[in-house]
Amino acid sequence: MGTRLERKERITEQRKQQILDAALTIFSRKGFGEATVPDIAHEAGIAVGTIYNYYQSKRDLLVSLLANYVFTQPFVMLLEQSLETDDITI
Repeated sequence: MGTRLERKERITEQRKQQILDAALTIFSRKGFGEATVPDIAHEAGIAVGTIYNYYQSKRDLLVSLLANYVFTQPFVMLLEQSLETDDITI
């Protein structure tokens, strides 16, 4: 049997995945600009505040989605730096 810490870590990872899955659904349906954290919470079946226990913002959710599904770690680090300064140039 796992320890309490292992159980808590497993639950944390499951909750984060639940939130990311809901965010992916909402972003796909509404687009990032129109999606709201309450929309994501509703889709995930959790309270809005619960999302903020795991992610700082809607933008943080997007970066996490990209990191988990699309991009390599060096690209994600570059994207995070760009988002922090809101100075994205291509």
